[in-house]
Amino acid sequence: MFVKVTALKPFPLMAAILTRDEEIFGKYLRKLGNLFTRLPSSLTLEFLQAMQEAGAVCQDVNIAAIAFILDTLTPHLEAFRGNSSRSNRPSFDVLMETIAEMLERMLTPASGANLVAGKAILLHGLDQAQARFTEALEQRKKGNT
Repeated sequence: MFVKVTALKPFPLMAAILTRDEEIFGKYLRKLGNLFTRLPSSLTLEFLQAMQEAGAVCQDVNIAAIAFILDTLTPHLEAFRGNSSRSNRPSFDVLMETIAEMLERMLTPASGANLVAGKAILLHGLDQAQARFTEALEQRKKGNT
């Protein structure tokens, strides 16, 4: 089974950063030059490559295409947060579960995923993202003083 998007529930700040959660970051997201614009866009591809090398993702899937699709969707997910006011739009939770199911079906190797390696990569990636975010904050503080 592929490490689901919902695996970030124990890490609410990281989930908020990855989804650019407007409830958490508010108007800051629309500010020119915000920290999010300086985060590397290649994180998704790097993560998927590491997962593929560890045997947690199928070897025959085009991870560059998957990374592009996920990176394209991420900034727009916030529009779906909560229950939709229009009946033809899914709620945020339904959308996230559907994306997780699509990823699980497409990316899980037929012989099963190496979940131990996948979890280690996920936790390492979260640590790296947190360090990059903290470093960007510190650089911003130095620039404002």
